[in-house]
Amino acid sequence: MHEHFSRLRPQMLPDEALTAVLGPTVHAARGKTVEMATDFAPQYAGGGVEGLTDGELATTDFHDSAWQGYHGVDLEATIDLKTPQPIRQVSVRFLQDVSVGIFLPTFVDVALSSDGRNFEPPVTLKPDVSEREAGPLIKTLAAELDPRPARFIRVQARNLGLIPDWHTARREKAWLFVDEILVNPSASPGPSEIPGPARSGVKGGRP
Repeated sequence: MHEHFSRLRPQMLPDEALTAVLGPTVHAARGKTVEMATDFAPQYAGGGVEGLTDGELATTDFHDSAWQGYHGVDLEATIDLKTPQPIRQVSVRFLQDVSVGIFLPTFVDVALSSDGRNFEPPVTLKPDVSEREAGPLIKTLAAELDPRPARFIRVQARNLGLIPDWHTARREKAWLFVDEILVNPSASPGPSEIPGPARSGVKGGRP
């Protein structure tokens, strides 16, 4: 599969062209307020506090400025949609690039609330990708819900914690990279699982 893709990739449209055509991804949480309970790494801010709902989807290059990085800590974000609306799907996009210590979360909890204080029991999502899968790859974890009204959406993603012993950086803190939380996304997913160059203006350095 990967060999076929590598042979065909030079004949495909460049990612810049795809991004220009598709533009930001449309979904119900785009531009909405996000409250963070954990801190992202400043060098991988991914657009700051509102970066998780800006509609900008990253490539598989971890330098891409849309990625938001968490070093050894979990992600916990609560989105305020401002008004209740039926929620049918919540999906979150993550990066895995094992060579630089970026791993998918061990699990993700998605919970809804009407008041921001009392949340329903969460839906738990687990990736079906091995932590040894080198990547780089993007994995979207999606919670399919029976449509019901909610104003607040809380997403908690568990960081792997420490890099496994089989890795050259064993026992160092693992990275968790996320670029967007999508609520009721439109049919057009944007440039999702296609590798490509980073956007300009990236704060550099390896994780």
